[in-house]
Amino acid sequence: MSKTSTLADIVSANSTLIVPTGGTSSRPSANAGSIRFNTDLGTLESANGTAWANVGSGSASSSSGGGLSWQTVQNTSFIAVAGNGYLVNTASSNVITTLPASPTFGQQIQFLDYGGYLSVNGLIIYANGNKILGNTANATLTTNTSTVGIIYTDSNKGWIPYSGFTTSPIGNYNVESFVLAGGGGNNYTAGGGAGGLLSSSLTAVIPGISYTVTVGAGGAVSGSGTSSSFNNLTAVGGGGGQDGSRNAIAGGSGGGSRYSDRPGGLGTSGQGYPGGVGSDGLVATTPSGGGGGAGGTGGNAAGSPGYGGVGGVGIASSFNGSSTYYAGGGAGGADGGGGGNTGGNGGGGPSGASGVAGTPGSTNLGGGGGGGSAGPGQTGGSGRVMIRYLGGQRGVGGTVTSSGGYTIHTFTGSGTFTA
Repeated sequence: MSKTSTLADIVSANSTLIVPTGGTSSRPSANAGSIRFNTDLGTLESANGTAWANVGSGSASSSSGGGLSWQTVQNTSFIAVAGNGYLVNTASSNVITTLPASPTFGQQIQFLDYGGYLSVNGLIIYANGNKILGNTANATLTTNTSTVGIIYTDSNKGWIPYSGFTTSPIGNYNVESFVLAGGGGNNYTAGGGAGGLLSSSLTAVIPGISYTVTVGAGGAVSGSGTSSSFNNLTAVGGGGGQDGSRNAIAGGSGGGSRYSDRPGGLGTSGQGYPGGVGSDGLVATTPSGGGGGAGGTGGNAAGSPGYGGVGGVGIASSFNGSSTYYAGGGAGGADGGGGGNTGGNGGGGPSGASGVAGTPGSTNLGGGGGGGSAGPGQTGGSGRVMIRYLGGQRGVGGTVTSSGGYTIHTFTGSGTFTA
């Protein structure tokens, strides 16, 4: 700060007090009683011996609506305090701020985009049980270099802007989705293919709009699973395993074949893999191929000693905060004295050993049905749909949980997601 020796040195001819000016980065030491004009913030500020603050700043609990005390740059989630201004840097990720739980009339908070990255990673403002612009939904700021000031009014309107909002921040928001179809059934030997698996990173939804969620059922014996869908994503049902009269069926992942001269069913690109091939090298047992999985092709049968192919491996996902395998293919079995084998991780049914039926695909994991060396055939496992977004709950539908800063809606049956 420039130094003066007399009061006359800092008063101009028209009796206006002239104080030093400069940006935030050029602040001198916060010597008590110092005063300057901050050209970055456009405010007069004073020092209290510890920090610089706007002239007239009230305490955090004050409802007088005085000046704001500007805080250091925030680049991780934080709890906002009334009476403060926050420089926010979203260069690395979204930043979440939580508003006061019990605000009083006239309290103010201001946010300033420090790095100019809001259009890349937003500032998400949690209403924390109150309202923003009369709405209980959280707000998201996405305009680069914006400065937004809000003031608390009452329980009817809650926090409302007094500067900075050119459009309402309570609008469309982005969700991530996980869509898993039902797995295919098997005949009594050839493994069923897993349900197709898709996920999207960011898809916009509109608050108040209802979106149809379809969760596919597992396939019947030798039949394909049913597709699952949400918001323009459709995962294809898993293909059924081959019976004696037809080829293995294509699907999200393909079903296994029973005979060596017939291929396994094809998978769908980006959703799953083909089924494995059977072997009629041992006529008495006729071991069959395993169904394809979301993460790998179904195994081929072994001619001796007559084991069916393993089910194709599924894919591990922590979408809902818990690492789980989904969409494993069903294992192939054998007619006679063949041994059992394992289904793919992700709900694929294992095959039965000599004289034993296979196992159905796991419910809501999209697994294919496992073959056996005895009837009847087994059904595929049903699928699921999961939807998540950063921050507190905004949408309605399914079973709602939270993990890692996300709200997750899980559907194990068809329904509606209202954004």
